[in-house]
Amino acid sequence: MRAAALVFAGLLVVLVVGFVLLRTGHLRFNYPSRQRYPVWGLDVSHHQGRIDWDAVGREDYAFAFIKATEGGDYRDSLFQRNWEGAARAGLARGAYHFFRFCTPGAAQARNFIEAVPAGRHLPPVADVEFGGNCRDVPPADTVRARLAQFLAEVERAFGQTPLLYTDRRTYDAFLTSGFAHYPLWINDKLREPGPIEGRRWVFWQFTAWGRVEGIPTPVDLNVFSGSSDAFARWIAGR
Repeated sequence: MRAAALVFAGLLVVLVVGFVLLRTGHLRFNYPSRQRYPVWGLDVSHHQGRIDWDAVGREDYAFAFIKATEGGDYRDSLFQRNWEGAARAGLARGAYHFFRFCTPGAAQARNFIEAVPAGRHLPPVADVEFGGNCRDVPPADTVRARLAQFLAEVERAFGQTPLLYTDRRTYDAFLTSGFAHYPLWINDKLREPGPIEGRRWVFWQFTAWGRVEGIPTPVDLNVFSGSSDAFARWIAGR
């Protein structure tokens, strides 16, 4: 009986230590090879606090996606600071919008378009996921129609085809039809994602607990699907 209690206590300690290491960015499930995926980047918001972008610029990162807006009226309080800092650090930068299932697409597009400067940047991003979204999710057809309106208006405004950031659960719920021409940015923190319905991803967010010099909290880390030359060609083609 005492031996069983000791084993249980040991397992509990291991679980607690593992959880702490995960949450503090000292342990993660995915470790992409820099040789296979040489182009790494970040995505950030006000949750990362005040970032020292000069320090980030000394690290080996090529791009940053920065939260600009959410829903029909929310704007990230540190967007402008992060937007300017990423440019100063020499990173290719893009803006993303957290898409609210319960808000009309036109209002969300207007919010994003008014907040993000025009110019040659990485494509705009619609962050489409259940996590942190509205509690009472509308029917799938309603969500699809709102998202389609958002994407169409953002594409017209910026002259670029937006990216879709999502995970497999959300993809299966809303994105299996009608969105095939939008490039995918996949969130999978447990394993390297394969193609989804034959579609290859362009970006992969492999952890939310990365540690980067100049950023005071754990941060999302991402890789591009190809080489540095392919990344340059992809940017030019946008």
